[in-house]
This record gives sequence, C-alpha cells and structure tokens, in this order.
Amino acid sequence: GYCSPRVEPFCPPQYDLWNCWPATPPNTTVYRPCPLMTTTDVADVYGFRYCQANGTWEHGNWTNYTVCLEYLDNTHRISRILKSQ
Repeated sequence: GYCSPRVEPFCPPQYDLWNCWPATPPNTTVYRPCPLMTTTDVADVYGFRYCQANGTWEHGNWTNYTVCLEYLDNTHRISRILKSQ
C-alpha cells in the first residue's frame, strides 16, 4: 500500500494491513494503536516497529503487535470469567 513518499535515509513507509507506518528516522521506534481496539477500550496499548540504523525496518514488514494480542487475550479471559458468574 501507499502511505507517503519515502525520505532518505529513513525507513520507508509501510502498510501492514492494519496500520500505515510513516517514513521513520533511523534508530527510532514508532507506535500505532492496536488493531481491533474500539473507542470504548481504555487500555494504552500499541503495536510498534523499529527503524534500524541502516534505514531498514527490523524484521522486514513484520510489526510487533504482541502487547495488543496479550491485551485482547486477557480481555477475552476476563469476559468469560464474568459471564460464568
């Protein structure tokens, strides 16, 4: 996908099917809201990507949504516990 023009020597903009990641300076971590979160979610959780010193994204086009997945999993568990009471 197309996000914005690439600016050298920044990491290029990327779209990972959930978020548009901007051109980012080297040695910088950029954060975006977790996908599947709603406006009623009050958790302060984000996915992130790291732009390496050489201007490439760490792990290629993979985004770290681990915190998002853990939050959603915990929310689902709590919901099941509350429904069973």
